[in-house]
Amino acid sequence: MSNKDLKFVDLFAGAGGLSEGLAEAGFRGLFANEIIPEYAQTYKKNHSSTKVKISDIKAIDPKQMRKELHIEREELDLIAGGPPCQGFSINAPVRTMLDDRNHLFKEYLRFVDAFAPRAVVIENVPYALQRIRHVMSCK
Repeated sequence: MSNKDLKFVDLFAGAGGLSEGLAEAGFRGLFANEIIPEYAQTYKKNHSSTKVKISDIKAIDPKQMRKELHIEREELDLIAGGPPCQGFSINAPVRTMLDDRNHLFKEYLRFVDAFAPRAVVIENVPYALQRIRHVMSCK
């Protein structure tokens, strides 16, 4: 399989920096999600062949998205993304589990479960990754 055959989905995509690196490595983006319209518009300009949805990730059904993309479970090569980490960061003025953003990584995991990709790249701060590992071990 060549890199040109590798397909990915980018969640919490921002303006598309992670997708740009993947594209330069030969991956092809199929879908990206970003809640902030200005960031999503920048993403669209730089990745015009990728379907971009401007929406709260909680409002997206990953199984329906997989159908729209014509991807069977276990066919996608990669899910990439960086769920918000402000509530976990050591630089945050207040670190608290009450910050709703701290739970958005579960939305990322919903997509991982629905797509069952060959690989996952999740970018975040160390404390968030500890929390993700804990949630995964409880499944």
